[in-house]
Amino acid sequence: MNPMRISVLVPIYNEADCLETFFHNLLDEFDYLNGIDFDYWFVDDGSMDASPQILDHFAAMNQRIHVIKLMGNHGHQRALIAGLDHADGDAVLMMDGDGQHPVSTAAEMIRTFVNEPGYDIVQGVRLGTQGGFGKNMTSRLFYWLANRLITEINMEPGVSDFRVMSAAAVDIVRSFPDRYRNLRVLLAKLKLPTKHISYPVGERIAGHSKYNWRKMMRLAVDGLF
Repeated sequence: MNPMRISVLVPIYNEADCLETFFHNLLDEFDYLNGIDFDYWFVDDGSMDASPQILDHFAAMNQRIHVIKLMGNHGHQRALIAGLDHADGDAVLMMDGDGQHPVSTAAEMIRTFVNEPGYDIVQGVRLGTQGGFGKNMTSRLFYWLANRLITEINMEPGVSDFRVMSAAAVDIVRSFPDRYRNLRVLLAKLKLPTKHISYPVGERIAGHSKYNWRKMMRLAVDGLF
């Protein structure tokens, strides 16, 4: 029997100072997960720093690494969707590359997915706050409005785009037109079998959040409408 293959999907935007440390942390943690093969899909969302060159270097050194480059900056959700349209593992782990999604939690989510069959989603739920006042306020407002305006969903506060998805779940998401694929709202609406795992938000490896108040509002509005 062939080992399970998990595709690790990471959207990147101007994270040159994080990438080396993040990727080495990822490999160090996942080397202890026996019986699983990994491939890695980095989606560069129009970075203007050295991120594309660093990712190209990764890919040249390791055939398991794939780089998708978007023309311009289209946002976190579009980058994830682009990756989901290419990643072809038995499951897909999606996580951010700045260190705030802990690799130790990612490993726990993978073990849960492998050892507790029956779940299509293993979903990370962050504990505590995630950054500045504006980001936290926008996040809370989004969940409050979503649960009241979209009556058929119940989104748990703190749900982020840190999750493992089965190949079957990925295929369902792919079946929706691209403009409707806001993942947090769509997955809440689909109600696939889901296991929640709480995690503390990690410290950024370097730099600062790329989400300003305007981008957070745009993401929230897109998710609702």
